[in-house]
Amino acid sequence: MRPTPWAGRGAHGVAVAVVNAPLCPAVGIGDSIDQMRRAAAFLWREAASLDVDVRQLQVSGHSAGGHLTAELVATDWPKIDAALPANMIKSAIPISGV
Repeated sequence: MRPTPWAGRGAHGVAVAVVNAPLCPAVGIGDSIDQMRRAAAFLWREAASLDVDVRQLQVSGHSAGGHLTAELVATDWPKIDAALPANMIKSAIPISGV
């Protein structure tokens, strides 16, 4: 399944991408993490066409999304794709992660 994040600019010029991840028990936690990693990599690769400033890529999530946020921060991005920088995620706000 290819991630299909919505991306656009808010009223104050902030680019926002909203990604819907599958949750347990419908899928395993590894599947959710993988999908979020693919979505983040997609946003990085397609940044120019989506008008996203990759120098300021921040992730945030609540509950299971808080856990997924932490997983994104801990990801070894060059191991996934050599074209991705190790510091791809510049900041994160995990909220009440499980």
